[in-house]
Amino acid sequence: MAWEEVKKRKPIVAIMLPHRGSLNCEFLQEMWIPLAYKPVDFCDKLRFLCRVPSLPLARNILVSEMLKSKATHGLFIDSDLVMENPSDPNEALRRMLSLDLPIVTGLYRAKQTHGFNYAIWMKNPKGEKGFVHVTSWTGNLFPIDVCGAGFLLVKREVFESVEPPWFHWEMPGEVSEDFSFLLKAKEKGYETVCYSEVRLSHLGNIWVTTDGKFRVSRV
Repeated sequence: MAWEEVKKRKPIVAIMLPHRGSLNCEFLQEMWIPLAYKPVDFCDKLRFLCRVPSLPLARNILVSEMLKSKATHGLFIDSDLVMENPSDPNEALRRMLSLDLPIVTGLYRAKQTHGFNYAIWMKNPKGEKGFVHVTSWTGNLFPIDVCGAGFLLVKREVFESVEPPWFHWEMPGEVSEDFSFLLKAKEKGYETVCYSEVRLSHLGNIWVTTDGKFRVSRV
């Protein structure tokens, strides 16, 4: 009976937003306000924002605060992403929670100097140092080694298993803070999975959509 009651409990999701002080109007309207403030029946939500110059420090502070709460999951969102499919970020969250996976990311493209590859990577298959972009896959749910933390859902147990600092990035030659966390999580036995049915666009003067096309910002 006790186990049945535990299974019926709704997840408690900490919506975690690292930012630098200014938030895009489209992000606020399409992502933050509905995701952070709209009640849903499939989970309870907590809101955590952190404004500091260092992104790794902000992420660590957010995780630390999340672990002081009763949150069962943490959802990192970046302030330059908005939903493509589904259009409602709460529906995206519902779908990702239903997978019941330790670490799952949505799909979006990284902004880079040369090209806009998907923000998902695998270790170099040739055994060389570094990572290669994932450009194709089978099915809508597939394992990856690392990804950006722009729309990343993580179970509480993962943060509890990985020793802090969870996110670390100091030297230019080091892997980024999101890579370092996911690699440490993998050492603890937690795989990262991409769910390609949840897709997001990267904001800016020009939006980058998951199909690799561009469109001008509506603002």
